[in-house]
This record gives sequence, C-alpha cells and structure tokens, in this order.
Amino acid sequence: MSVSGRLQGLIQGGIRGANPDLNPAMVITADTSNSGYDALNAGFGFNIYAPELLKGARLGFEYALPLQQNLNGVQLKNQDVITVGLQYSF
Repeated sequence: MSVSGRLQGLIQGGIRGANPDLNPAMVITADTSNSGYDALNAGFGFNIYAPELLKGARLGFEYALPLQQNLNGVQLKNQDVITVGLQYSF
C-alpha cells in the first residue's frame, strides 16, 4: 500500500480577441471577460497492490478538493473530485 498527496496550482489566462459572429448579449460564454482563472487544489490518495487478492492489478483512489478559486466573470466553480482506478500490470 502507498499513500500520496499533491498540491496543484493552476493559472488559466483569459481569452484574447473576439469572434464577430458571436453575440455576448445572447450567449454568456461568448463574452471573453468570463474566461480565465487562478486555482489551488489539493489531493490525497492511496494505491493498493495485492497480487494474490487483485490478480496482478493495482487499485488506486484519490480525493481532490479546491482550496482556492479566483474566477474571472461568470463561471462555474470546481467541486470535489473522487477518482478510482484499476490498473493491470503485465
């Protein structure tokens, strides 16, 4: 068994420019001021490798959560994420 932890910083710049065929008054996603963000996430997980029980597979689990989010304009915030995986080794 192993455990893991991670800290992830993300910087996504806003969209530059505009498409004249899109009308920001009609569709909120066409407004370029509603793009870009800064975020800090943390994740905690574990892996289990039990060849007798899992027949050569490894089971992984991670729980990640946003610690800080700074969104530009109108955007949906990220929420907690659970990741479960099964990996076979040859």
